[in-house]
Amino acid sequence: MAAALLFHGYRPPVYHMPPRGMFPSMAVYAPSGHCQAPFINEREIDSARIGLMVQCSAQRQRDRRKDLAVCRRFVAVDRAEVARVATEVARALEARGDACEGLGALDALDDFQASLSEPTSYRPSARHDAFPSSVVTLIVPTGFGTQLAVADMTWGYQVPWKKGVVFNTRIETALGSSSNMWRVSLERRRCLVPAWSFFESHATETVPSPRTGKPMRRLYSFARADGTPLILAGIHEAGRFSLVTTEPSTVVAPVHDRMPLALSADGAALWLVGDFATLLDLDSPALEAEPTG
Repeated sequence: MAAALLFHGYRPPVYHMPPRGMFPSMAVYAPSGHCQAPFINEREIDSARIGLMVQCSAQRQRDRRKDLAVCRRFVAVDRAEVARVATEVARALEARGDACEGLGALDALDDFQASLSEPTSYRPSARHDAFPSSVVTLIVPTGFGTQLAVADMTWGYQVPWKKGVVFNTRIETALGSSSNMWRVSLERRRCLVPAWSFFESHATETVPSPRTGKPMRRLYSFARADGTPLILAGIHEAGRFSLVTTEPSTVVAPVHDRMPLALSADGAALWLVGDFATLLDLDSPALEAEPTG
């Protein structure tokens, strides 16, 4: 059974176009209601055609951006640093009067500890990239007051209708219908995923692939401007987690139309206690963007 590191407050941790070619028909209706042949104004038609082309181009652009994978790579934080982040979040929880009530609605560590993964074999201080199906060190509540645990889970939910795993969760979907696949996890199994940075693909910028030389979308890395770890909102089930995504910040928006829900320590406390209304009104931590490749 995988062990988990426990943290309570700030005391020392306890280990335990329409289609192309189509154009709308034009007709002029007389007051009597009979359809008459239209008067064709070529200048107006050209103007309308240009307008449609612009609309269709914008729609194709939106479709391309929608098809881009959202955050399928981030730089994981080593276990010791995750422990420090857990202590900081626990301190923020203790400062809240409603923390125990909010955390009490979540599954306790004992309910899912048997499904946790064994820690990765990376050197304790080594930074490494995490991809879907990677084992990642993250933070979960234990079920005992504001006490938090450092544990290890696999990134991505397994679903019968998709090859591979589902590794991102739209916050709008999770908060929507009570029958959506994320709702129970959102209500009962929220977690925090520290990361040094995350990556998003640009919708139009390309660079040559280092392997094939063919154009590929340029990746951008996003990290906190102050150099401290990001805290990403997550949900989990049966030893697997998914990153929660939201509308992009002003820094991410030129690159992608979604981003992981990035939190400060106070924002992380709001996430864990389930105060979503307040949380979604907060600004995300200041980010810096850096192109890769």
